[in-house]
Amino acid sequence: MGQHSLKKMFLFIIQNDIVFINWDTLSSNPNAIHILEKNLDKIDWRGLSSNPNAIHILEKNLDKVNWHELSRNYNIFEYDYKEIKNTLYNKNELMMNRFHPSNMNKWFDWEVIDIEGIFEGI
Repeated sequence: MGQHSLKKMFLFIIQNDIVFINWDTLSSNPNAIHILEKNLDKIDWRGLSSNPNAIHILEKNLDKVNWHELSRNYNIFEYDYKEIKNTLYNKNELMMNRFHPSNMNKWFDWEVIDIEGIFEGI
């Protein structure tokens, strides 16, 4: 039996035999969202709160969220990549800032020992 067939059979068993499901484990499984969405009454909310694919379910059920577990969920953050790009130094600005003479006293902490050889090979 091929892996695709086993996967389909497993999904059929899980979707149709909900008596034998370990909801604590399934609730934290990112690949089980479609099953969890249909069985909100059986969800383990602690596990779901750590599930990176469950943010949309958690947003609709804030009273059931386990806040400690949610704080460990890396999908709670939305990155604004355009803003990040706009606020970061470009390479030339960064080099001008870091190697400005006013920062010379910090170079030792940066482990820059030989300033004459610093740009060799660039």
